[in-house]
Amino acid sequence: MHGNSGSSSTVARAGSGASAGDASTYSSTHTPKLGPKTEAFFKSFPTVPTDAKSSTVPPDLAAERAGALAFFTAHATPADLTDIKRTSIEIPGSPGIASSSAYVYKPIDITTPAPLVVYYVGTGFTLDLGETTYDAPCAKLAKGSGAIVIRITPPLAPETTQPTVIEHAYQQARYIYNHTDEFEGDRARFIIAGNSSGGYIAALVTQKAKDSSATDGINVSGQLLFSPFTNLSFKFPKDYHKFESHEAMDLMLPSSTRQSCASLFVPEGAERTNPDISPCFADPKGTPPTMLVVGECDGSKRDALFMHDQLGAAKVAVTTVVVPGQTHSNMLCRTLIGDGPDPAALGAELVRKMVNPAFASQLTTDDAEVLARATVAEGTSFASLSL
Repeated sequence: MHGNSGSSSTVARAGSGASAGDASTYSSTHTPKLGPKTEAFFKSFPTVPTDAKSSTVPPDLAAERAGALAFFTAHATPADLTDIKRTSIEIPGSPGIASSSAYVYKPIDITTPAPLVVYYVGTGFTLDLGETTYDAPCAKLAKGSGAIVIRITPPLAPETTQPTVIEHAYQQARYIYNHTDEFEGDRARFIIAGNSSGGYIAALVTQKAKDSSATDGINVSGQLLFSPFTNLSFKFPKDYHKFESHEAMDLMLPSSTRQSCASLFVPEGAERTNPDISPCFADPKGTPPTMLVVGECDGSKRDALFMHDQLGAAKVAVTTVVVPGQTHSNMLCRTLIGDGPDPAALGAELVRKMVNPAFASQLTTDDAEVLARATVAEGTSFASLSL
């Protein structure tokens, strides 16, 4: 259940407006480079505390959780909640999972009913990044798009794994969809979003909504994915192997970390190329308009580019923005690795253009130029901002 423009995907070299094939041809001659703030931070990359104890998770994961929570709490992008009403709500649970809190970010000056974005936060499947870490990107997304954003934190692995997490996430989205009026949202402009592992969950929720029946489903009008995990098999066509060296620069998301976290999330023995586990392998036909934002040195770069090509080949409207110098978690820790435009601001503008063209842009001049270069053929483009 969805909307689909039927348009095809093209690759545009930013600034030129020239079509250059699909995303697998991107960067055949260009060598990505870390942004200066990110490079300086990586040279003094800190160690994390290792004295945490837990009876429910492996000792090494307990230590990693403690370190991640301390790091992101200390270095989260400062949130500007001016003109934003932030409230907490309770969403009913599903079989095997208790009810959970979610946070609503509502611009005080928007006209209702407003577009509604359900946002699944990234946790690497296993980590608690803190209650306020996502305030900044969610507030910026709400302000910049003129939408109501509802932020959901999925349950963590290994305590809860596939497919339970996905079913729970879908039921949460369905609950919000069925209560759109209570949030003063517009059911016709209902968007699923997320970043990192939350982008993975968002993609599978959108896929499940697409395949659901009219009586119990969700009509998703679009999806917005920031640096999403889309391929937990870690198997890519050879045309994408050249991006491994780009991903290797990302100390925020090393390949070994991705694989270890995925192993705690996916049941042992599961076929990881199954589209219910790796959404990039799903039948893309009928997928709603899709917007992706990823750093050029991001540990999940291949996931984003491969998904772009899969959707584009099926003539799904898809826009992918590759931002120079950026790695994973750029929009969460901009005081440390805030090179280039804020991904949350770019994502907000993509949403704004799709659902509410009359809403005034919140981008700075520099960010507006970046996005204009990225959307040479708006809604159907692929662009590297560094070419």
